[in-house]
Amino acid sequence: MKYYTFELWGDQSPEAEKQWLRNDKAYYERVKFLKKRISDEAYKILVEKGFHDYTLNELKVIQEGYDFRKWKIKVEMVVTNEIETWKIKVENVKKIFINHNGTSDDTGFDDWGYEELLDVDESTLSFEILFASGSTILLHFPNNNIFVKQIK
Repeated sequence: MKYYTFELWGDQSPEAEKQWLRNDKAYYERVKFLKKRISDEAYKILVEKGFHDYTLNELKVIQEGYDFRKWKIKVEMVVTNEIETWKIKVENVKKIFINHNGTSDDTGFDDWGYEELLDVDESTLSFEILFASGSTILLHFPNNNIFVKQIK
């Protein structure tokens, strides 16, 4: 996470709060240029709405294809709060990194904190999620390969 860091999120000092606000402004200045690189619906949900305080109910990494030269990786996530359930699907994943900080007593990801949608290069986007536990999920994928749909 570049703008919404775990360390900054946990710091309650006035300096950290000011830095958080600066980072928030900088993030929205940067992400607005990505609007043409994903669908209007995905942008509206991932950038303008977000999933703060939702729960990740399901995480699937799916390898599809009929031979090793044509395999494609897809990631599907189902997130929910007490009112809504959403499915996030990312296709043609180029990079996936899951940093889970669970213990033997707590094996879940905890509450969804913040997400960042950033550009990697002209044809690749990055979607990263920070959970209250400090766990993260990072995905890199081609433009226009992230989809969000309300399922309940």
